[in-house]
Amino acid sequence: MYGRQENRRGIYDSLTLLLGIGIKTTLLAAVWVFYYNPLIQIPFWTKGNYFILALYFLILHFLTKEYGEQKAGCLKRSSIWVSGAVALILANAVFYLEICLLSYGFPTIWPLLAETLLAVFFEWCWNRGLEILDRRLFPPCQVLLIYGKGTGEEAVEKLGERKDCFQIGETADALEELKKLYEAIDRYEVLMLWNIEAERKSRILKYAYQRNRSIYVLPSVTDIILNGMEEMYFFDAPLFLKRNLALTLGQRFCKRLLDVVLAVLGIVLLSPLFLLVSVSIWLYDRGPVFYRQERCTVGNRVFCIYKFRSMVVDAEKDGVARLSARWDSRITPVGWFIRKTRLDELPQFFNVLKGDMSFVGPRPERPEIIAQYEKVFPEFAFRTKVKAGLTGYAQIYGKYNTTPYHKLKLDLFYIEHYSIWLDLKLLLQTVRIVLTKESTEGVGEEDRTALGKQEGED
Repeated sequence: MYGRQENRRGIYDSLTLLLGIGIKTTLLAAVWVFYYNPLIQIPFWTKGNYFILALYFLILHFLTKEYGEQKAGCLKRSSIWVSGAVALILANAVFYLEICLLSYGFPTIWPLLAETLLAVFFEWCWNRGLEILDRRLFPPCQVLLIYGKGTGEEAVEKLGERKDCFQIGETADALEELKKLYEAIDRYEVLMLWNIEAERKSRILKYAYQRNRSIYVLPSVTDIILNGMEEMYFFDAPLFLKRNLALTLGQRFCKRLLDVVLAVLGIVLLSPLFLLVSVSIWLYDRGPVFYRQERCTVGNRVFCIYKFRSMVVDAEKDGVARLSARWDSRITPVGWFIRKTRLDELPQFFNVLKGDMSFVGPRPERPEIIAQYEKVFPEFAFRTKVKAGLTGYAQIYGKYNTTPYHKLKLDLFYIEHYSIWLDLKLLLQTVRIVLTKESTEGVGEEDRTALGKQEGED
């Protein structure tokens, strides 16, 4: 039953994605045919118009998929429409470059801008309509939640955040008698395994696999390392190889080249924004514009990170390292704005240029906070196998108040699956994150370092 629903969901998502892109391409076709096509020296006729529009369709389809709009069953519609809007703007920017090349000039951008605004509005309406249709066609699936020691409350809370996808039908402690667990598995088509010890997880997985159950698994650090290993076939049995080189020499060279190019372009193009933010901070309280702090990067090397100051002067004069809280009184009004819009991170372009950071990688933590985390789970040190970054898996798929152990897993997944193409995809997706509020939330007032109750695992 659940498998058939997943198949229907896949077909539904593909059809709605193609239909939505088709309608947006039709909107662009009107602007192309009636305005821009007559401007080029040799106007296109029927086949030429089809080629231009087909090329736009393919570019928009590619960008939309890379932004994750096809994952409608995973992402919230609020995130999907932002992803679609950003993909649309990028596709239209590429389309304008094509027009410039074809016309040997720079035609007015206003007709295309008007079409872009109309298409973004359509994107919002389209996703609102699909959100209503989703609820009717695909109700949340009934899940058997099997949790590890002391993680039941966390698992229930996490699943409660996505009531549109999951409804907990029954919960079970993984330490219960296996016979009872197997009987519970027989009653459900979908399982969620949450933080279960390796040996017990292996038994449950094999039984559920034999019974053709759909299985969601919260991986351990060990699982993520295994997932990133290379397949080898020296003899008549498969082998997994872990070379233990976070990045090869070629990968490091390409990553550094990309960082330098993007940092230089960013500093030049955003220089007016740098000046505007600097003046705003100084006018508020006549204090320093920049804030410097020691952070750790690759190999646990300490460096000085640069940020626009968002808190009052001497915010940590007591000498205690702490993360900002959700309603932190130390943050200035200007600070609230630049944090919400991520403008406080702009000076880190200079950290990237210096080589202390990369654009994509684990967020750099303070040495004293790292020491606290490593006392609870030593695996936190794995994050420093690559340079710290401005954006990354933890920033895109996590929240500001995501527990450090889950951030570690996200960062480790990035390290184990690194490629230049992955960096480019994450940079594109960062635009969506800047436009959504979840990732900018602070930690709770009671959590001085966001450590919470999360503990390490195998």
